[in-house]
Amino acid sequence: MSTLNPAWITKTEFSEINGTLCPAEGNKILVFSEPNPNSNTFTLARLNSDGTLDPTFNGTGYIEHSFAYNGNPMFFPISAHQQSDGKIFMVGATGTIFDLYPVAARFLSNGAADESFGDKGFVEFKSLRWTNATDTLSSAELRSIPRQGSSVKALSASSLALGGYLIVSTEKGYLLRIKDDGSIYTGFGDKGYLRPKLANGDDIVTPTAIVLGERIFVAGSAGTSGAVACFTLTGAPDTSFGNEGARIISLADDRKVGLYALSSTDTTLLNLAGETSIGTDVAALLTRVTVEGNMDKRFNNGTPLVLRPDGRLADCRQVASPQSDKNETFYIVGQTNRQDLSDARFYAAAFRPDGTLDNRFTPDGWGLGPEHSLAVSMYVDTQGNMLICGSVLDAGNKRQGIVACYKLNAS
Repeated sequence: MSTLNPAWITKTEFSEINGTLCPAEGNKILVFSEPNPNSNTFTLARLNSDGTLDPTFNGTGYIEHSFAYNGNPMFFPISAHQQSDGKIFMVGATGTIFDLYPVAARFLSNGAADESFGDKGFVEFKSLRWTNATDTLSSAELRSIPRQGSSVKALSASSLALGGYLIVSTEKGYLLRIKDDGSIYTGFGDKGYLRPKLANGDDIVTPTAIVLGERIFVAGSAGTSGAVACFTLTGAPDTSFGNEGARIISLADDRKVGLYALSSTDTTLLNLAGETSIGTDVAALLTRVTVEGNMDKRFNNGTPLVLRPDGRLADCRQVASPQSDKNETFYIVGQTNRQDLSDARFYAAAFRPDGTLDNRFTPDGWGLGPEHSLAVSMYVDTQGNMLICGSVLDAGNKRQGIVACYKLNAS
């Protein structure tokens, strides 16, 4: 059994769960945290490249913000990035377990709210409420279940070419495009909103999307299969991609397929990852598709790869590749446990272009994270590091936020 050997792990004393992270100027790391899983207050922190808090950021290394939600709220920071002008854009979901909806915020480089965006830096999309009147899961439990977690995500994929931002809300399965000031751009889709569909009219449940040039790629699920579809920047289907604008990802033995993660490699390939299941048998699934919509024949002979690390149950929640990597290595992070459901923790793996595990990452090409760990977000930087944020259980069985750094070429 392989174990990941971290360059460093930072336990963030001010948070129980770290929800997302992104690279910042000067090789620093921005981290969005949940100080209390049952609160809409969140923390924006900045770490140095060695994992220590950066005291030049707000004097303490972090700053607290909150969305003005009344009742018994919770907040999930989901995706963030720092723009070329230094401003920080973030999307997430807030509300209660019965009434979640996507939100967005923008901050100045010093962490203060950018009052030129939305309502003093914040925007709420209450028309995209997701209601589940029977669910009583806690925030931590939501984080630990990929399907449930994906149903409350509001992921962002942004591009300055859009003149604003593109947000994917899986509360209702819509893509929405907003202007730089946070208002809806009505020239996209149906008055700013797009419900992605296949040519036959089936909905695509959309956990994630990216923008490449003049095209939007959306990955999710359609029925019992995975699907990746392509749209123009106005929200029209791009029928030059795949079969009438989409590529279906399925397996021959009727296993269910769900896609949770999407990234690109050198703007020519789409890396797709998620899970496949029959009953309680769950395995990670990954594959590659060209930007023309064809299966990448180099990767696992053009068929989806099913991964069970050391025979364990597993899913895949994050996928990324360094844009400078001409060898097209890509990396995944997911959750795993033994067949008897014990020993839950995150894992990470590296794959070569042909779909074989890359033993430059670890001797086996994959490795397990700390005991009782949960990975929520990851990225790979240009210095050869994989950064993961999430949480671990401490000795008192209480969750504590973590940020961990692993070398891409550690062997």
